[in-house]
Amino acid sequence: DYTEAWYCMARIYSQMTTKANLPPVEGHRLAAEAADKALQYNPDFAPAHALRGFMFSLFDLNFTAAAKHYQRAFALAPTNLEIIGGAASMASCLGRLDTAIALLEYANARDPLNAANHSHLGFLYRCAGRCEDAVASYNLALRLSPGIMSAHYNIGAARMLNGEPD
Repeated sequence: DYTEAWYCMARIYSQMTTKANLPPVEGHRLAAEAADKALQYNPDFAPAHALRGFMFSLFDLNFTAAAKHYQRAFALAPTNLEIIGGAASMASCLGRLDTAIALLEYANARDPLNAANHSHLGFLYRCAGRCEDAVASYNLALRLSPGIMSAHYNIGAARMLNGEPD
């Protein structure tokens, strides 16, 4: 009946699945069972709701169920930056770029050293046609974590979209 342990198991199974260390069907089943067990023991455990939201969106493509879990997680823990990042990903999947950008800007203001969030924000800016903002976010991500190779590609893509092919 240890909620956090079931949540951690769900997270591990989910990560193993997304990193191709477990077959998708098996990994998703194990992750879902563990997350559901965590919620069985504590239906108000926000991280488990966020994880279920992630899993519903990624594995099941059930955005209605995903949104419900993210909404519940967000209501329970509105300042949890991991949940905010997940909600931003969900919003972008639904085409709500303004909402996704606002959520990641909020998260970055509270955790300015999170290079992955800056890179993700750069992607959202690029999708929204805000190429200069995208380049600035990617450059910040690279200053924080020079190993983010995709940021170099994305800077080039943003510059090309901005009419700067050189």
